[in-house]
Amino acid sequence: MAEIELLPVVAVLEDIPQKGLVRGQVGAVVERLAPEVYEVEFSDDSGRTYASLALRADQLMRLHHEPSHQAAQKPRRSFDLDTDFLLDATMAGDDEGVVDIVSIEPSGSVVLTISDHLDWRDSISHQRVLQGKINRYLAFVESGEILDRYPQAAGRKVVIKVVMMHDPDVDGEHFFERARSALTQTGVQFRWNRFQPVRTS
Repeated sequence: MAEIELLPVVAVLEDIPQKGLVRGQVGAVVERLAPEVYEVEFSDDSGRTYASLALRADQLMRLHHEPSHQAAQKPRRSFDLDTDFLLDATMAGDDEGVVDIVSIEPSGSVVLTISDHLDWRDSISHQRVLQGKINRYLAFVESGEILDRYPQAAGRKVVIKVVMMHDPDVDGEHFFERARSALTQTGVQFRWNRFQPVRTS
């Protein structure tokens, strides 16, 4: 397995309840402790570290914010807000930040989560942002890069899920229905829900 350099963003591939971590939680590699063993820090939005522990490379998946050269050149399909059709497109010249969170749910499906913090006061602009993210995620799957970066995804169903901080307006709900219809044509499931914080007693 290739070594992970320091300070990349990684996701943990299994629950670690003693540290309060669940699959898909995102952290940063801060130190190499031994061959294929790393110190990983997990921090909240304010930068406060809430967990730091040693993890093996096979417990981690590195998250990439740039596509591979091969993926950047391969034609892919995209969901178009105005037409509802899947179009041929290329990834060149695009901002191709890929995948906020990757996890495997109990059913065995691989879930690629889009973390959406925007409100819906400008619904059309919000939809355009989500359209771009959905298309990037779809390219990540259809180009095969998901298997390069995450071999455990082989043979599994793929779900693209949007987790929102704010409830969508009527137009936003319609957008999600159209996106689900379009993605169904590719064999990728699509879901959306509002973020529900975990309450602790």
